[in-house]
Amino acid sequence: MRVAIVTGNGSAFCGGVDLDDVSDRELIEERRRTGVSPPSVLLQVGTPVIAAVNGACVAGGLELALACDVVIASKTASFADTHLQLGLLPSWGCGALLPAAVGTRRAKEMSLSGRFITASEALQYGLVTDVVAPHSLLASATALAKRIAAVPPAQAERLLAIYDDGEGLKRSERMALERSVLLETTLDVTRVASRQVSS
Repeated sequence: MRVAIVTGNGSAFCGGVDLDDVSDRELIEERRRTGVSPPSVLLQVGTPVIAAVNGACVAGGLELALACDVVIASKTASFADTHLQLGLLPSWGCGALLPAAVGTRRAKEMSLSGRFITASEALQYGLVTDVVAPHSLLASATALAKRIAAVPPAQAERLLAIYDDGEGLKRSERMALERSVLLETTLDVTRVASRQVSS
């Protein structure tokens, strides 16, 4: 699989965790101990992931979208972080992923107020990369997926690693990270070539 598309079924993308689960102390402790969540799984996938947000994208659903590499929204989509309004703290990565996507001040405003923002605001904030008509959302996501799938998968995975691992680093550190990945790639190619020659 070269590209994955995550979308919702029906009129919503994702409303987050089932609130009945929040009262299950055993389940909560298990999640705290392991750190496993749907977004954490997406963040470990080397394959590029596109979120096609078709409706409400709230709390844990927002974290799920933030864990994707590219986010495309329908004009009917809306976004909110309502953890605090429910008496909860985000636990699926919102504290790191939302400021990285929209900037710290906008992240604070979204999380403290719980305000829903429209798809056009999300585009302005940098939370999404494109806003399309509802009927063309999946077609747009699929067209982008085909373009991404046309590039060498190993190189795409390495580029994502440069971007993701470089988040928050100084420019010089990001440049060094890029060089180290390039050097490792060159070494890999050299090893493959030498094996082919020797065989």
